[in-house]
Amino acid sequence: MLAAVIGSAILSVVVILNSRGATRYHVGFPVYVRAAAGVNGAKLFIIVRASVAVIYFATQSFYGVGAGITSKNLLAFFIFWIIQFPVMFIHPTILRHLFVIKSVATTAGLFGVLGWAVHMNGGNLGNFDFGGKSLSGAALVWPMIQAINSVMAALCPILVNQPDVARYATRPAQATWSQATGILVSKVLVMFLSCATTSAASGVLGKSYWNVWDLYNAILTEYWGPGARAGMFFASTGMILAIIATNAGSNSLPVGADISGLWPRYINIVRGQVICALFAPLCVPWKIIASASSFLTFLGSYTVFLMPTCGINKADGVSRL
Repeated sequence: MLAAVIGSAILSVVVILNSRGATRYHVGFPVYVRAAAGVNGAKLFIIVRASVAVIYFATQSFYGVGAGITSKNLLAFFIFWIIQFPVMFIHPTILRHLFVIKSVATTAGLFGVLGWAVHMNGGNLGNFDFGGKSLSGAALVWPMIQAINSVMAALCPILVNQPDVARYATRPAQATWSQATGILVSKVLVMFLSCATTSAASGVLGKSYWNVWDLYNAILTEYWGPGARAGMFFASTGMILAIIATNAGSNSLPVGADISGLWPRYINIVRGQVICALFAPLCVPWKIIASASSFLTFLGSYTVFLMPTCGINKADGVSRL
């Protein structure tokens, strides 16, 4: 939890810094990055961000585990892909309504599953013992740094993509302090809910589930009935809305802005979003997130390409003051 607090605090600061220019000049990332990298140099940053966003769009669309892919999982992937495809055509100013609905539905679902797990576990959260070992001193440093990096990596696309969304704000406070506070509170809250739910559910199911879909599947398998099916339906609906909103605001919209910035004569933002959705299955996301270790490696690797972009933009902005 300490890593979640530290990582979220750093994220909040970066959000404020990376939103100021976009809220003032109302320009997206492809234009914003040209101030630091130049007209031609900006193309490299645009291509890197677009490539990473397409991969992240794919992994969000297929959020599961397994060494390969089964026919039923592949069918579910394309059904979800079809469901979220119409969102590619919604303007960001209208898309905010989806985020409001998602926030309510997802939060209610997470608290609902936690309440069920606590109730079934005799009214307690459990001992939060997940089979790890206690570390101290020098042995704790690198795992802590890795944990902080993992927390930050999950929201790395949002940080880099700030100009694409923040440019629609009518005043800086709408996209800076509000988002920074939301990230700090919501990120820490979700991390606590995940740990608490896993701890309580492990006392009921006899195993710790860190993948939300594995947990929901285990609940259905163990407690199959009308109540369990209804509960998992509403909880899953909230998670599905969260993934659709993440793909729309953090992945497809930035890709659309990037591609339109490279070829504005032929491609607009909507066409770019459609291209992002079409390329997603080609990234074979079921291989990227085949295991927890490979997924964490993926999260840590793409930050190497994206986070320097934030640093360059802000360093350039400060040097021009």
